[in-house]
Amino acid sequence: MSASTLPIAAAAFGGAVSFIGTLAFLLIHQPSENHEIIPPKHQPVITWSVHTQEIDEVVVELRERQEALTKREKQFAEMSSRVQAEREELKQLAAQIRKAQEEFDKAISRVKEDESANLKRLAKTYSTMEPSTAATIFKQLDEATLVKILLFMKDSEASPILAAMAVQGEADAKRAAAISERLRVTLRSSDPTKK
Repeated sequence: MSASTLPIAAAAFGGAVSFIGTLAFLLIHQPSENHEIIPPKHQPVITWSVHTQEIDEVVVELRERQEALTKREKQFAEMSSRVQAEREELKQLAAQIRKAQEEFDKAISRVKEDESANLKRLAKTYSTMEPSTAATIFKQLDEATLVKILLFMKDSEASPILAAMAVQGEADAKRAAAISERLRVTLRSSDPTKK
């Protein structure tokens, strides 16, 4: 052996001797079958009880927040219930309004039909009068009513009355011209008696 391998061999020999010694010790002191293996005694679990003022404050704050959240949830549920009730009430009101609107529209339709019948009757009455007498009465009527009546008259019946209005004075002549203009732009009704 060379001098450089001598320490390695010594280390290997020392390791082998140590292994054999340990093996012999274990074989000599091996427990017999009569010996029981006793498990170690169960140690009690140690719990830490840390109780500080900061922890108490955090617990109190968490409880307060939980109570506040519970209170808000209750308020939200009540508000939601009120909103739902108000929605139902609004639906009922909308239905009542629609019904009232329908009844109103029917009533307006009846009034228009009645008004139409009345206007026809007035037109017939004024067309049988002397034009000067009808012109005197027309001076007292508002333009909208007067135009409605004239729409139910034949042109041959309305023109003498407008002419009689025009000769009663300058203001009456201007009014007759304004009425004539309104008659021109107003759609004539589909009365079959008009020619």
